[in-house]
Amino acid sequence: MANEETARYADMFAALGSEPRLEIMQLLFAAYPEGMTVGEIQEKLKIPNSTLSHHWKSCGMRV
Repeated sequence: MANEETARYADMFAALGSEPRLEIMQLLFAAYPEGMTVGEIQEKLKIPNSTLSHHWKSCGMRV
């Protein structure tokens, strides 16, 4: 594995190093293959939209 590739994977794992981000991923995996809307995730986690958006972007997620 090239150093750039290793660094990319390290960044991805580091992004998951917080409880809210892990909870987001758990919800998405549990909802597969139907998926969830952002509003549904926000409702389940009981967090403000701005907080969810911050964690979403920190995980490299795209809508």
